Amino acid sequence: MHSVILSTHLLGEVESICDRVEIMHHGRLIYGDSSTKMQQYGSQSGFIVTLLAPPTLSELQAIAGIQQVDPLSTTQFRILHAANTNPSAALLALAAQHGWQAEQLVPLQTRLEDVFMQITQDEKL
Repeated sequence: MHSVILSTHLLGEVESICDRVEIMHHGRLIYGDSSTKMQQYGSQSGFIVTLLAPPTLSELQAIAGIQQVDPLSTTQFRILHAANTNPSAALLALAAQHGWQAEQLVPLQTRLEDVFMQITQDEKL
């Protein structure tokens, strides 16, 4: 096995080409793990759903397993749920049953830039 050390502030590039990430902050190594694990650092389980004929927020919040609903627009919502549950199937079934016109459901993804900011902020505490 061979390694190449890449020093960069372009974390989008790191995301696409690196298997392992180590973060130096003020001359000290403060984080080291796989890039996949780094993306999971501090992440929340959830998804973004687009409903063209959406129900009320209280109807979405009443779906079993949903912990939080954040409206992003009149038709798009960020849905948060516990890591051990996934209410997306229940939401899509209700959308079909009630004519909410589900257009898109995309899992939440954490960007390495966001994780880097969180890790370096945690280091300051």
